[in-house]
Amino acid sequence: MGKSFAVIFTLALGAAAIRADVVPMDNFGKNGVPVLIPAVQKYESAEGKFVLPDTLTVSVPSGEELIVEQLSGELKRFGKTAAAAGNAKCRFILAEDGVPEQGEGYSITVGGDGIAVKSRTTAGLYFGAQTLRNLLRNAAAPELKACTVTDWPDFVRRGYFFSVAGRSGQSLPVVKKLLDTITQLKINWIMVDFGHSFPFKNNPLTLREKALTREEALQILAWCRERHIELTPTIQFWSHAQWMTYHPDWDKMKEGEPSRRWLSQPCPECPEPYELLR
Repeated sequence: MGKSFAVIFTLALGAAAIRADVVPMDNFGKNGVPVLIPAVQKYESAEGKFVLPDTLTVSVPSGEELIVEQLSGELKRFGKTAAAAGNAKCRFILAEDGVPEQGEGYSITVGGDGIAVKSRTTAGLYFGAQTLRNLLRNAAAPELKACTVTDWPDFVRRGYFFSVAGRSGQSLPVVKKLLDTITQLKINWIMVDFGHSFPFKNNPLTLREKALTREEALQILAWCRERHIELTPTIQFWSHAQWMTYHPDWDKMKEGEPSRRWLSQPCPECPEPYELLR
């Protein structure tokens, strides 16, 4: 099946390469409105444009320096960059007036003299930055069309689930890339299944060769906080606590079929399993 798929995929690529009617993707829909994912609540075109300088100066509240780094990444394809500065052309401003009441709501104004992103919260500014990144990706030239964006989330909690069970610190770049991707979709909550990769501190029965270290688990948490993502760790420590079956007194603690190790579960009436879990 894998070979068949590879052949079909290769043929499809070949067919696409020789077609004469293939056209590049249009990043603007009807009426010149850019394709923003996720869609914003309101987009209004205006007259004029903002020509991107070689170095886009950006001002952000303390703790939001990641925004500058992300904008710089979007500008690379134009051979440009972004840098933090006080008197900036692109300003991220905490404000109460002229912005949506929702905590993560924000407004973006692009004019001939620069860009202003406003919100009541730093989370709102961060998610506004993700829309600004989307606008930069839509730009066919190193310039932004003048516009006003007003946006707020339809759902307070926007979640995503993924697992790092059985993975070591070598997987951290993959985790970081995943966080960088979902943050552009304005995800603000993730549930991470650590499983047996969780770095238990004082339990030799759970120590695994591929377990994350404490520092690596904290690094994932720090990345989430930078991106205004709440992290809920999922640690399967009861029904999937196979490590407990290696305890020398397991036979005294289990219930279920003795000959089937995986289906033998800790007995909830025994105090010993609770002590092990603590």
